Amino acid sequence: MSIHASISDAFGILLRALGVLSLALGACARTACPCQSAAPRCPVTAAPGPKVAAPFAAGKPLLVWDGEGTSSPAKGWSSCQEGTPCSTKLEAKPGAGHGGSVGLEFSAKGPEWMGFGWNWFGWYPATAGTDISPYKSLALWIKVDGAPGSRPEPETIKVTLSSSSRGGKDDTESVPINDYAPGFVDGQWHRVVLPLEPMLRGKGEAFDTSKVWALMIGAWNQGDREYTIQVDEIEFM
Repeated sequence: MSIHASISDAFGILLRALGVLSLALGACARTACPCQSAAPRCPVTAAPGPKVAAPFAAGKPLLVWDGEGTSSPAKGWSSCQEGTPCSTKLEAKPGAGHGGSVGLEFSAKGPEWMGFGWNWFGWYPATAGTDISPYKSLALWIKVDGAPGSRPEPETIKVTLSSSSRGGKDDTESVPINDYAPGFVDGQWHRVVLPLEPMLRGKGEAFDTSKVWALMIGAWNQGDREYTIQVDEIEFM
Protein backbone atom coordinates (compact mmCIF):
# COMPACT_ATOMS: atom_id res chain seq x y z
CA MET A 1 0.00 0.00 0.00
CA SER A 2 1.33 3.37 -0.95
CA ILE A 3 1.75 6.25 1.45
CA HIS A 4 -0.90 8.24 -0.46
CA ALA A 5 -3.45 5.43 -0.10
CA SER A 6 -2.81 5.15 3.64
CA ILE A 7 -3.32 8.88 4.12
CA SER A 8 -6.50 8.78 2.06
CA ASP A 9 -7.93 5.90 4.10
CA ALA A 10 -7.12 7.60 7.39
CA PHE A 11 -8.71 10.83 6.18
CA GLY A 12 -11.88 8.94 5.22
CA ILE A 13 -12.13 7.30 8.61
CA LEU A 14 -11.73 10.73 10.26
CA LEU A 15 -14.54 12.23 8.14
CA ARG A 16 -16.89 9.36 8.95
CA ALA A 17 -16.18 9.78 12.69
CA LEU A 18 -16.89 13.51 12.50
CA GLY A 19 -20.18 12.81 10.72
CA VAL A 20 -21.35 10.39 13.42
CA LEU A 21 -20.44 12.90 16.12
CA SER A 22 -22.33 15.66 14.29
CA LEU A 23 -25.45 13.49 14.06
CA ALA A 24 -25.27 12.68 17.79
CA LEU A 25 -24.92 16.31 18.76
CA GLY A 26 -27.83 17.28 16.51
CA ALA A 27 -30.08 14.63 18.04
CA CYS A 28 -29.18 15.81 21.50
CA ALA A 29 -30.02 19.38 20.56
CA ARG A 30 -33.38 18.43 19.00
CA THR A 31 -34.65 16.06 21.67
CA ALA A 32 -34.34 15.62 25.40
CA CYS A 33 -31.52 13.18 25.85
CA PRO A 34 -31.26 10.90 28.84
CA CYS A 35 -28.95 12.57 31.32
CA GLN A 36 -27.16 10.76 34.09
CA SER A 37 -26.88 12.29 37.51
CA ALA A 38 -23.13 11.80 37.56
CA ALA A 39 -22.30 13.49 34.26
CA PRO A 40 -25.27 14.73 32.22
CA ARG A 41 -24.67 14.94 28.49
CA CYS A 42 -27.24 17.73 28.01
CA PRO A 43 -27.87 20.78 30.19
CA VAL A 44 -31.19 20.34 32.00
CA THR A 45 -33.09 23.32 33.45
CA ALA A 46 -35.95 22.42 35.79
CA ALA A 47 -39.11 24.47 35.26
CA PRO A 48 -40.00 26.49 38.39
CA GLY A 49 -42.92 24.93 40.30
CA PRO A 50 -45.93 26.87 41.57
CA LYS A 51 -45.48 28.77 44.82
CA VAL A 52 -47.44 27.13 47.63
CA ALA A 53 -48.60 29.34 50.47
CA ALA A 54 -47.65 28.13 53.92
CA PRO A 55 -50.65 26.68 55.75
CA PHE A 56 -52.23 28.89 58.42
CA ALA A 57 -51.02 27.83 61.84
CA ALA A 58 -54.06 28.17 64.05
CA GLY A 59 -53.17 29.21 67.57
CA LYS A 60 -54.60 27.90 70.78
CA PRO A 61 -57.91 29.31 72.03
CA LEU A 62 -57.49 32.51 74.01
CA LEU A 63 -59.24 32.17 77.38
CA VAL A 64 -60.21 35.58 78.79
CA TRP A 65 -62.32 34.49 81.77
CA ASP A 66 -63.11 31.21 83.51
CA GLY A 67 -63.81 32.22 87.11
CA GLU A 68 -60.58 30.76 88.41
CA GLY A 69 -57.18 31.74 87.05
CA THR A 70 -58.45 34.69 85.01
CA SER A 71 -61.03 36.14 87.40
CA SER A 72 -59.36 38.65 89.73
CA PRO A 73 -59.87 42.04 87.98
CA ALA A 74 -63.18 41.26 86.29
CA LYS A 75 -66.33 43.22 87.07
CA GLY A 76 -69.81 43.38 85.65
CA TRP A 77 -73.18 45.07 85.60
CA SER A 78 -76.82 44.09 85.15
CA SER A 79 -79.83 46.14 84.11
CA CYS A 80 -83.42 45.99 82.91
CA GLN A 81 -85.94 48.06 81.00
CA GLU A 82 -86.32 51.49 82.58
CA GLY A 83 -89.79 52.19 83.87
CA THR A 84 -90.77 48.53 84.32
CA PRO A 85 -91.15 46.52 87.56
CA CYS A 86 -88.00 44.50 86.99
CA SER A 87 -85.03 43.31 89.00
CA THR A 88 -81.67 41.84 87.95
CA LYS A 89 -78.54 40.59 89.67
CA LEU A 90 -75.15 39.43 88.36
CA GLU A 91 -72.46 37.69 90.38
CA ALA A 92 -69.52 35.36 89.98
CA LYS A 93 -69.94 32.53 92.43
CA PRO A 94 -68.79 28.97 93.11
CA GLY A 95 -71.02 26.30 91.66
CA ALA A 96 -72.44 28.59 88.99
CA GLY A 97 -69.93 27.51 86.35
CA HIS A 98 -69.75 24.56 84.02
CA GLY A 99 -68.89 21.43 86.02
CA GLY A 100 -69.55 23.18 89.33
CA SER A 101 -66.71 25.68 89.01
CA VAL A 102 -66.90 29.44 89.57
CA GLY A 103 -69.11 31.00 86.93
CA LEU A 104 -71.35 33.95 86.21
CA GLU A 105 -74.98 33.85 87.27
CA PHE A 106 -77.45 36.41 86.03
CA SER A 107 -80.87 36.42 87.70
CA ALA A 108 -83.67 38.33 86.01
CA LYS A 109 -87.31 39.02 86.79
CA GLY A 110 -89.61 41.31 84.86
CA PRO A 111 -90.86 42.19 81.38
CA GLU A 112 -89.17 43.45 78.23
CA TRP A 113 -85.37 43.88 78.07
CA MET A 114 -83.06 42.50 80.76
CA GLY A 115 -79.36 41.87 80.42
CA PHE A 116 -75.83 42.05 81.79
CA GLY A 117 -72.22 42.75 80.88
CA TRP A 118 -68.92 41.29 82.05
CA ASN A 119 -65.61 43.15 81.67
CA TRP A 120 -62.61 40.87 82.23
CA PHE A 121 -60.37 43.90 82.83
CA GLY A 122 -62.72 45.55 85.32
CA TRP A 123 -62.63 48.71 83.17
CA TYR A 124 -59.03 49.38 84.24
CA PRO A 125 -56.96 50.86 82.81
CA ALA A 126 -59.25 52.80 80.52
CA THR A 127 -57.25 51.72 77.46
CA ALA A 128 -57.12 48.01 78.38
CA GLY A 129 -58.22 45.37 75.91
CA THR A 130 -57.61 41.99 74.32
CA ASP A 131 -56.47 41.80 70.70
CA ILE A 132 -58.87 39.32 69.07
CA SER A 133 -57.97 40.22 65.47
CA PRO A 134 -56.26 36.83 64.84
CA TYR A 135 -59.37 34.92 65.93
CA LYS A 136 -62.55 33.94 64.08
CA SER A 137 -64.98 32.89 66.81
CA LEU A 138 -66.22 33.56 70.32
CA ALA A 139 -66.87 30.46 72.44
CA LEU A 140 -68.48 30.10 75.85
CA TRP A 141 -70.50 27.77 78.03
CA ILE A 142 -74.05 28.92 78.74
CA LYS A 143 -77.05 27.62 80.64
CA VAL A 144 -80.49 29.25 80.54
CA ASP A 145 -82.89 28.02 83.21
CA GLY A 146 -86.38 28.86 84.38
CA ALA A 147 -89.88 27.48 84.56
CA PRO A 148 -91.65 26.74 81.27
CA GLY A 149 -93.08 29.99 79.96
CA SER A 150 -90.75 32.03 82.16
CA ARG A 151 -87.56 31.54 80.19
CA PRO A 152 -86.73 34.13 77.52
CA GLU A 153 -87.60 33.33 73.94
CA PRO A 154 -84.44 31.74 72.41
CA GLU A 155 -84.24 34.06 69.40
CA THR A 156 -84.21 37.16 71.64
CA ILE A 157 -81.03 36.24 73.55
CA LYS A 158 -78.17 38.09 71.88
CA VAL A 159 -74.44 38.54 72.45
CA THR A 160 -72.48 41.75 71.92
CA LEU A 161 -68.79 42.53 72.35
CA SER A 162 -67.41 45.83 73.59
CA SER A 163 -63.98 47.47 73.40
CA SER A 164 -62.30 50.26 75.32
CA SER A 165 -62.10 52.46 72.21
CA ARG A 166 -64.34 55.53 71.84
CA GLY A 167 -64.40 55.98 75.57
CA GLY A 168 -65.73 52.46 76.11
CA LYS A 169 -68.73 53.00 73.83
CA ASP A 170 -67.46 50.83 70.98
CA ASP A 171 -69.79 47.87 70.43
CA THR A 172 -70.31 45.18 67.80
CA GLU A 173 -73.58 44.15 66.26
CA SER A 174 -75.66 41.89 68.53
CA VAL A 175 -75.82 38.26 67.38
CA PRO A 176 -78.62 35.83 68.37
CA ILE A 177 -77.16 32.73 70.03
CA ASN A 178 -80.02 30.61 68.74
CA ASP A 179 -78.80 31.08 65.16
CA TYR A 180 -75.76 28.95 65.98
CA ALA A 181 -77.02 26.78 68.87
CA PRO A 182 -80.70 25.91 68.29
CA GLY A 183 -82.44 24.53 71.37
CA PHE A 184 -79.91 25.87 73.87
CA VAL A 185 -82.64 27.30 76.14
CA ASP A 186 -83.43 23.99 77.83
CA GLY A 187 -81.95 24.32 81.31
CA GLN A 188 -78.78 22.40 80.33
CA TRP A 189 -75.21 23.50 79.75
CA HIS A 190 -74.24 24.15 76.13
CA ARG A 191 -70.91 25.16 74.65
CA VAL A 192 -71.70 27.59 71.87
CA VAL A 193 -69.31 28.88 69.22
CA LEU A 194 -70.31 32.15 67.58
CA PRO A 195 -68.53 33.47 64.47
CA LEU A 196 -67.14 36.97 64.88
CA GLU A 197 -67.81 37.99 61.28
CA PRO A 198 -71.55 38.75 61.76
CA MET A 199 -70.68 40.90 64.77
CA LEU A 200 -68.41 43.02 62.60
CA ARG A 201 -71.14 44.04 60.18
CA GLY A 202 -73.28 47.16 60.36
CA LYS A 203 -72.25 49.25 63.33
CA GLY A 204 -69.56 46.66 64.02
CA GLU A 205 -67.65 47.52 60.83
CA ALA A 206 -65.57 50.11 62.68
CA PHE A 207 -65.23 48.02 65.84
CA ASP A 208 -61.72 47.99 67.35
CA THR A 209 -60.82 44.29 67.59
CA SER A 210 -57.47 45.13 69.21
CA LYS A 211 -59.00 46.35 72.50
CA VAL A 212 -61.90 44.04 73.31
CA TRP A 213 -62.68 43.92 77.02
CA ALA A 214 -66.31 42.97 77.64
CA LEU A 215 -69.15 40.68 76.67
CA MET A 216 -72.84 41.56 76.95
CA ILE A 217 -75.87 39.26 76.88
CA GLY A 218 -79.45 40.47 76.86
CA ALA A 219 -82.97 39.30 76.01
CA TRP A 220 -86.16 41.16 75.18
CA ASN A 221 -89.56 39.59 75.80
CA GLN A 222 -93.16 40.64 76.16
CA GLY A 223 -94.79 39.66 79.41
CA ASP A 224 -93.22 38.80 82.73
CA ARG A 225 -90.24 36.46 82.78
CA GLU A 226 -88.14 34.97 85.54
CA TYR A 227 -84.97 33.08 84.73
CA THR A 228 -81.23 32.69 85.25
CA ILE A 229 -78.42 32.72 82.69
CA GLN A 230 -75.11 31.15 83.71
CA VAL A 231 -71.91 31.68 81.71
CA ASP A 232 -68.44 30.18 82.00
CA GLU A 233 -65.14 29.83 80.10
CA ILE A 234 -65.24 32.79 77.74
CA GLU A 235 -62.64 32.40 75.01
CA PHE A 236 -61.72 33.31 71.45
CA MET A 237 -60.78 30.76 68.79
